[in-house]
Amino acid sequence: MSKKIYTVANDLGYGSMKLTINEDRYNIPSVISLQKENDITKPVSFDNKTQEKNYINELIDNLDVTITSPSVKTIGRFLIGKRATISNSTARRFNVNSFKGKADEDLSLILTLSSIAAHVVKDNYESDEELPSSLKAKVIMATALPIKEGKSETVTENYRNRFLNKKHTVTILNFEEPIQVEIEFVNVYIGLEGNMAQVSIRTPNKELKDSIWQEVKKDYPKIAESISIDDIINANNTFGIDIGEGTTDFTVITDGKLNSSASSSIKQGYGKILEKSAVILQDKNVNVKSRTDLIRLLNQPHNYFNDGLIATANEVISEQADSLIDAINEQLMATLNDNPGSLPLVIYVFGGGAQPLNESSSIKQRLEETFNGFTGNQNRPVIFIDKKFSQRLNNCGLETIAKVLTDKYQKNN
Repeated sequence: MSKKIYTVANDLGYGSMKLTINEDRYNIPSVISLQKENDITKPVSFDNKTQEKNYINELIDNLDVTITSPSVKTIGRFLIGKRATISNSTARRFNVNSFKGKADEDLSLILTLSSIAAHVVKDNYESDEELPSSLKAKVIMATALPIKEGKSETVTENYRNRFLNKKHTVTILNFEEPIQVEIEFVNVYIGLEGNMAQVSIRTPNKELKDSIWQEVKKDYPKIAESISIDDIINANNTFGIDIGEGTTDFTVITDGKLNSSASSSIKQGYGKILEKSAVILQDKNVNVKSRTDLIRLLNQPHNYFNDGLIATANEVISEQADSLIDAINEQLMATLNDNPGSLPLVIYVFGGGAQPLNESSSIKQRLEETFNGFTGNQNRPVIFIDKKFSQRLNNCGLETIAKVLTDKYQKNN
């Protein structure tokens, strides 16, 4: 059986995994649950081909798997992503309070391998309309780690080697006949979170470029009268602040290139705010037990039944946000102070926590005041990337790199 090549861009966040496989994009909660014997449900069955096809299209949201791999030490039968968030089994997430990095977590591999396997099954079904007993796939993947973790060559090399030169087998147990998917990684690139987003910003599509320019014209009209969007996009010196769930990454671009020694991370993110808020909301008789539950509540449709709960949740989150904003502002001040020769023209703020903080706090004003304190009070833009793009910027940068790696592999093989 020949192995098809799959090009994977994997932005594995503490809250969700933004994943692109070939041309398909997914957003998968970074959650698994380890099933006990009495949790296991019977395999799904279908009355007709239409039912089967619809289920395969949504397989990635319903995964029930085991994994055999020398890189995965956790043994058991797992529900993955969305299926795990709604199961009665105990959920496992990245611990935003732990000093253990993503590179060392089995969760990183379990989520990645399972999701790739689901896509391989879907892709095969689209061609053959059959459910085989086994499939094989070759994978070229670009992924990223938080800056503090990813700056260590030892960490990145060990993480890469957890994927490369190993036989990884995912057994999908959703069906009456299990499907085994054997995955071979032929190349794995590991970048830095935040820097991958800067790749997207420096090579934007028209929609992102127009969105950034609209932000400049709205918030900094005098600047917009004097320069063009290309002046901003092509600026040699920029900062990026990537507010994730578990970390906030500060990316420094100097003379058009990543300044890795000046870039940094803090082990604080929006997820800690959500976790603190979830505890407080329980005391207010709001039924949320985790940050995942809280995110689900915030994403509920606005109507008579939900609006009161959503308003209460946003009020609590806003009250808890000050500590994170203080930490981000202090790190920005330190980064600016340590790099006097590469003062940025613009600071970009993005990531899953950026827009929620911007909508509910004074973070933009705080960052502007700090920035202006290093520019002789010359006004320079702090641009919050629109929420339509903000959470996927790292993934878009990884897509660019993964495609380059695939093109190179195909030319040489």
